[in-house]
Amino acid sequence: MQPTIDELAKYDVRMAAAGHNQQAEYRRGAFNRSVEINNQGTYGIDGAHPDYKILDFKPITDDPRTPRNEDVGYVMGTHRQFDINDDAALVSPGQGSVHTVGGKIPVELYAEDNGRTPAAATLTIRDDRGKTVRQQTGLKFGLGNKRPGIQNCYTPPGGKPEPCPGARISWTRVSDHVDDLRPGTYTAEMTAVDTKGQAWPTIKNTFTVVPEDELAKPKSGQDWTRQGRDEEGRSASADDPGAELDLRWAANTGEQFNLDGSVIADGRVIVSSRAFDSPYSMMLAYDLASGREIWRTYLDGDAESAPTLHDGKVYLTTAVGRIYALDTKDGHVVWQTIEKEERHGDTVRRYGRAGGPVSVFDLQGENRTVAVYQNWNKIQCRDARSGDLLGGFNGATSWGQFHSTAVRQPGSNTAYLHTDSSSTLVAMDLASCSQLWVQNTQGGIDSHSSPALTDPAAGDPKLVTMTASGARGHDLKTGAVLWQSPVGGASTCEPGPAPLTSPAVWGDIAYIASRDGVIRAYDTSAAEPGKPLWETPVGYLPGESPLDDKWRVAKGCTEGPGSPAMHAVVTEDRLYAGTWDGRLVVLDRTTGKRLTEYNLGGGVASALSISGDWVFALTDDGTIHALAARRPAGDGPRR
Repeated sequence: MQPTIDELAKYDVRMAAAGHNQQAEYRRGAFNRSVEINNQGTYGIDGAHPDYKILDFKPITDDPRTPRNEDVGYVMGTHRQFDINDDAALVSPGQGSVHTVGGKIPVELYAEDNGRTPAAATLTIRDDRGKTVRQQTGLKFGLGNKRPGIQNCYTPPGGKPEPCPGARISWTRVSDHVDDLRPGTYTAEMTAVDTKGQAWPTIKNTFTVVPEDELAKPKSGQDWTRQGRDEEGRSASADDPGAELDLRWAANTGEQFNLDGSVIADGRVIVSSRAFDSPYSMMLAYDLASGREIWRTYLDGDAESAPTLHDGKVYLTTAVGRIYALDTKDGHVVWQTIEKEERHGDTVRRYGRAGGPVSVFDLQGENRTVAVYQNWNKIQCRDARSGDLLGGFNGATSWGQFHSTAVRQPGSNTAYLHTDSSSTLVAMDLASCSQLWVQNTQGGIDSHSSPALTDPAAGDPKLVTMTASGARGHDLKTGAVLWQSPVGGASTCEPGPAPLTSPAVWGDIAYIASRDGVIRAYDTSAAEPGKPLWETPVGYLPGESPLDDKWRVAKGCTEGPGSPAMHAVVTEDRLYAGTWDGRLVVLDRTTGKRLTEYNLGGGVASALSISGDWVFALTDDGTIHALAARRPAGDGPRR
């Protein structure tokens, strides 16, 4: 591929197409103005809806005052998803939500269609007598953004910073607020129209405004420092926000979230945001309580996974073989490395392929900290403080993506992770960065999961995995399969394979939100651990069943148990999960009973996180939603 790109670089080429694993060869910096923009097919490599792009070359400009062809700027675009038909959501004020007098009530409107573009919306608010008390007309979709914080523009190694792009929001969103409403019950009505004046279905929600002293202010709690929260990867929190949640703030990156995630510490929420329609993948930090953007840092390559936070730095790899460690205070690059870069004359060739999370561990008995990640066919270790390469070993690889974190057995230097697209499970010694054993877990390019360790009251924990071939329990010492459940790996008549994501664990019980639309609980200590304790279908949003789509009906589609579910997280009482049709669902953890759900508009395909009263959910249109527990005044976070 690279010789072809070298030849194209001699000419004024504006677009070339290549396979997924060639993206590192023509990414930013291979030649002037070269960038890569991904396109999702139906085979599931990105765990994203199949899509198309509307590319915009206007940002590439030439100085008309000179005879030279010194084009600057990069191609931009618009990410459009197939199989999205007349989708709309009044995310906030949400149905049944409660807000306080004197506070700004978030207004979050969503509209999307695979062939139409939303232009404007009208929001009408009426009191309990039907009197209109507020009407906002001409609310523009995709217009404006809150002022960004510190901006760390992309800077090539040893080079000068490029200009930062203008901050933008998704074309699917209106973000505003309403204030000065008196106590009472209200109805909000949203109508969105496209560029030709054709309307989306009208949506109505009932909400309540109460005196400020009736509700407790949400508080933060435990840190959430990586996908899975802690080194055991259990996606479990001692905090318990409960089932009654209200949106307190939202922010949009202008790009996308897909298999990304957020980390929480020191009053900040840090997210990775993936760019499906531009070269501007980012990490961003927000104030936890207010949603104010603190900083944003532009990266080289796709930010395909969740970040990891450790000792004042936040870590991530990108698809083109870049490894980043950023300062959590202002987002500047502390260190970065480039995998397998070669220079040939005027061309730069790079053959690294990363994109997965970086798992960071303080070594037991040593004053060293190691960062673990996958680069193509190797599991590699670096000094987390300096970025120096420490070693590595071969791991399975194909043409998928790498989304596994490494999880550590408590009190040891032994860690476990999937290689490739959950193809194998390996145990490794962190101190020597060497493999101890390997077990085939029969993943596939659409498996995007990590292992998790159980938390038994006595004895050693067990490993639990979920891949395209089902859920498994493994022996820690050998990786041997102790039990297996074959269900959950398929979905019913979706436009493409939805992502398969990681188990959550509370005690001996493993919880898996599966792409067949069912959430299941497995007792790993039972006589038959592969038999679910309970199974809960998540159902569909109105209009989102395969039977609501005439084209899928014509193909012979049937209705499944529900929209693909993913990224379960658990507390003592509750289980939270995302769905591909745009919901945050809340279940009783013990019984599996569905308690409530929140329509967030875009698909919830990135990992959830919890801290104190807060639940953070990311939707695929680049919106971070900060939902908080609804508690009476004087009632603090529950643990």
